[in-house]
Amino acid sequence: MRMGLSLLIGFLLGFALRVFVRITVTLLVLGIGLLMLLSYFHVVNVDFSAEKTKYENTIHWAEDQATRVKDSALSHLPSSGGGALGAFAGFRRRRVTP
Repeated sequence: MRMGLSLLIGFLLGFALRVFVRITVTLLVLGIGLLMLLSYFHVVNVDFSAEKTKYENTIHWAEDQATRVKDSALSHLPSSGGGALGAFAGFRRRRVTP
């Protein structure tokens, strides 16, 4: 039962990601391109020194959280496998036959 529910949830999650990933990537690329153009024409000056400090402090927290997620995923391996299979099935591109 856990495997079937994980498979269904993974499929629905993969299907939703397939729908929204193109929109997200497109907006991200346009935003970065706009920021680069504004910086090139000296309209906006982007200083990342404060973000670099935050990143260095945050990376240790992220490593700890990733270790916890890994341990949790390993303890739920059968349902995680079903969820991953369902996500793959939902995310893959459908071929339209004429």
